[in-house]
Amino acid sequence: MLSAILVFIVYFKIDKRHRNAEARQSEGNALSTMQEAYGKFTQDYIKEFDKLKQAFDLLQKSKDETELSSNNKIRQLEHKLGETKKERIVLLKRIRQFELQTEQDQRTVNELTRKIDRYEEELARYRIYIQRFSTS
Repeated sequence: MLSAILVFIVYFKIDKRHRNAEARQSEGNALSTMQEAYGKFTQDYIKEFDKLKQAFDLLQKSKDETELSSNNKIRQLEHKLGETKKERIVLLKRIRQFELQTEQDQRTVNELTRKIDRYEEELARYRIYIQRFSTS
């Protein structure tokens, strides 16, 4: 009976150690699985991060090129605007000159019209005089 109790106690202790060893192995396997999953997640995250960084760099480069192009166009347009303003001033001066010339031409036309009217009146008087002289 004592040997049966002793066998029972020994069996119980061995079984307990065996279960503890299995639990530790199971916990170790779970930890190893978690570490593998974390490693895979980290690799995937780094790959995705690199893709996003490349996309960001391309967008930044495109933005910089667009800004440079826009700045160049703005400078060209500002230069063109300056040239156009100068040309406008020149054209306004020429228009003013044409207006002054038109006024002077109008005065000349008026003066010539008056002279023609006077000459026609004088011519009419000479015709009357010649008619009188030739009929007398």
